[in-house]
Amino acid sequence: MKVLLHTKDEVTPSVLEIFKAAKEASGVTTPFEFGYISEDMIPAPHVTVLSLGAYQRRGGERVIQTYSVPQIMSKGDTLSKLAHAFRALAGIYDLPEFNYQVITHDNAVSVLTGLKGKTLAVDIETKGDVEAQVPSWDEIISLSFYDGETAYVVPEELLSGEHLVKAVRELIESSTCILANGKFDLKYLGAKPMVFEDTMLQHYSLYPAASRHDLKDTAHTIFGAEDWDKEVKKNYLKGKTYTTHTDLGDGAYAQPMKYTAQNGYERIPRDLLYKYNAYDVYWTFHIHTILSAEMVSDDQAYRLYREHLIPLSDMYQEIESKGIRFDIDYMIEYADELTKEGVALKAELNEIAGREINANSPAQVKQWFTDNGLRLKSTDAGTMEALHLDPRATEVHVAFAKKLLEIRKNSKTNGTYITGYLNKLIGDRGYQTFKLHAAITGRLGGGGTSMLTIPRDKKIKRMVLPDEGQVIVSADLSQAELRVMAVESQDPWMLSVFQPGAGDFFDNLISATYSDIDPVDYKASNPGEYTDMRASFKGVVYGVSFGRMAKAIAVSLGISIAEAQELMNAYIRPGSAFAEWRKEIEARAISSDPQAGRLENKFGRKFQAELVTHKNKFNIIRSALSFMSQSTANDICLTAALAVHKKLPDNARIMGTVHDCIYVTCDLADAQWIGLMIRDEMKKAGQSVYGDQVDFVAEPDMGTNLANGVEFDKIAW
Repeated sequence: MKVLLHTKDEVTPSVLEIFKAAKEASGVTTPFEFGYISEDMIPAPHVTVLSLGAYQRRGGERVIQTYSVPQIMSKGDTLSKLAHAFRALAGIYDLPEFNYQVITHDNAVSVLTGLKGKTLAVDIETKGDVEAQVPSWDEIISLSFYDGETAYVVPEELLSGEHLVKAVRELIESSTCILANGKFDLKYLGAKPMVFEDTMLQHYSLYPAASRHDLKDTAHTIFGAEDWDKEVKKNYLKGKTYTTHTDLGDGAYAQPMKYTAQNGYERIPRDLLYKYNAYDVYWTFHIHTILSAEMVSDDQAYRLYREHLIPLSDMYQEIESKGIRFDIDYMIEYADELTKEGVALKAELNEIAGREINANSPAQVKQWFTDNGLRLKSTDAGTMEALHLDPRATEVHVAFAKKLLEIRKNSKTNGTYITGYLNKLIGDRGYQTFKLHAAITGRLGGGGTSMLTIPRDKKIKRMVLPDEGQVIVSADLSQAELRVMAVESQDPWMLSVFQPGAGDFFDNLISATYSDIDPVDYKASNPGEYTDMRASFKGVVYGVSFGRMAKAIAVSLGISIAEAQELMNAYIRPGSAFAEWRKEIEARAISSDPQAGRLENKFGRKFQAELVTHKNKFNIIRSALSFMSQSTANDICLTAALAVHKKLPDNARIMGTVHDCIYVTCDLADAQWIGLMIRDEMKKAGQSVYGDQVDFVAEPDMGTNLANGVEFDKIAW
């Protein structure tokens, strides 16, 4: 088969070897003859182009676009991506012709009745800003179904009919429904499918290292599908500004918004929108067919998907649909405080600089450093934080950098978390998104007014309230990642310090490092120094857990690299079982043996570098070191959350989860038993994986907002 190759970079022998390996992995036997396409060439119609990187269509050519050459050498899913590209080139998928129809008032009932009992792909389009609206049927402006032959679109004018709404919900509840990011659609539809499938979660389970799992990218990866919403994005969703409601009541803010892929769909002409919606379900259906077949030979991926991710999707759908309450009066007051603080910080920066500086201008900041004898390549946060390690830097340079970071933090806090959240509220409620496919470790991503994205700063957390008349009860799985590493490494010392009654881990670490220090006495006699010492060890321990090296830890703690390395050695203990386990993980991560290089946690999550190069080697090692502990600790917490969700009474609910912590809003009368129940479920979830090898400890807490823990006489944990 003749294929034109488009690339802006040199295709080196090493890249060709990767091509060869990917073709073998694809199972495609079709021989390919590659020719290069020049920048001025206009391909003949129906010619196939394999584009490494971006491609501007010039005629009627068929285009399969994959990673650029630099990306091929660095991405974690290169072989999978290229294997799919070869399958697409070979045209091995025999897809039916795309057909769709917009149903009418006259045939709506007969169409929906005829679809009952079938396997259907389902998708909706909504109006407005999805991060600043109540998820409800009223926001839907298009709904489509696909049965493998035809896409049926329910137009906006029919969606308000009570009879049709009932018919749609009955159809969904009696069918196997395939969706892409289904929890988004289902919380608007208000219906639960008889069987629920999600292509985004399927792709994530099979290819966790892939950079994207969304519908369009997956359709292109597998089938070489063209971007079917290109006209929509180009003409209606890019760069145009509009204003939402000017007055939402109760002090809620409104601000100018830009059309993006997340909002403004009500502005799209309906004939274009309906066709776009029909394409969504067409590709969702066929993606599911392929990924389901791939899962047959991957038991771990199937178990993760069916037993873990699908139940979690159901749970988070409910969590997202109900939103969380915010203290608007406090937020407005805090925004004013931050504004005044920002003015003062900028004045202090100007005083250090000796002239007026625009802190938001990288050019001005860089010029100031140059004028003061220090040339810098960048003024980003990492450079500013590490400036104290630069031997060229003076006290003035460091003071300037420190003040600049304070200004940026002030601006970030106000713009993103306080005023930014205010602009997304509906009344006093915000609607959050939990992304189950955000990271290879399973750690969730957040969107909207998500609790996940709120910093640990108590002044920011203070803005989140329980439901009206209730309290927040939470429990944090204490040092979960460290306990996981203790079991996985079978390190005798680490196992010993996580036994019942062994005391605090960091106190034990301090004692093991400094034989002449008794942490209890030291804390009593030198509380400030003890706090600093504990903070340093904590920074090192969790830095190591994330695969960070000495320099990065030194920067974050504001200490020298030598000091950071000394503390790291005290924790890792060269020659210990823990140190040897880390070496084993590193070796496996970059192994050329597919079997030896695969890491799996107890829940079916997997980590495997498909391709190791000098460019991505360090990142692979760092990711591998963090994978086992982070993924397992995260899944233990999520397992506990599922159990808690099922046991809560009707007047209580999970507000959200933040890494190893579960937050519940409930009545004060139920706070004690719910707090104890969360604690117990976390312990059970840990024991279900590791038995009694270590003691899994959760610490319940209660407060009237997200930040404070309040002591009540009635509560005895």
